[in-house]
Amino acid sequence: MDDYTSVLEFWFGPADCCDSAIANRQDALWWGKSAATDAEIRRCFEALVLAAESGKLEAWKASADGWLALILVLDQFPRNIYRGTRDMYRFDDLAPGACRT
Repeated sequence: MDDYTSVLEFWFGPADCCDSAIANRQDALWWGKSAATDAEIRRCFEALVLAAESGKLEAWKASADGWLALILVLDQFPRNIYRGTRDMYRFDDLAPGACRT
């Protein structure tokens, strides 16, 4: 569970790509609301969200990219995974601490 690059590539798109289709996908991901996107994030990243909650992603803190991925996992992904439930706020105490650090 120490591969944070999958989180960054999902959220920002491939680092070496400036394709407009990728930009449109990221725009929809960041600003849109889609049950399909929520399901995809749940399927691909819910285990990481739970691992972060239990402190199992501490190794990610060794790099700036790892920190960024951890912040996304704690702040953004729960909003999609648990949309419309109280659990979407469950990680709100963890995310700001990661941002401040």
